[in-house]
Amino acid sequence: MLGVDLSERRGTGPATEFPRQLTKKHDLSDTVFLVDSYGYLTALYRLDLSEHLDYIDQNLMEE
Repeated sequence: MLGVDLSERRGTGPATEFPRQLTKKHDLSDTVFLVDSYGYLTALYRLDLSEHLDYIDQNLMEE
């Protein structure tokens, strides 16, 4: 696990900030992000991390 962050806000802003913080602390070249269709899809594209994307209908963390 690289990090955990809780936010009361929703949307692409908070979704972008979390992986941005991770890129400052960790080398994400071998990291795969498991996301659902929420704002993280947009966030990973904004941060040029979309090649590390594994899209699923429901994130395992939500089950």
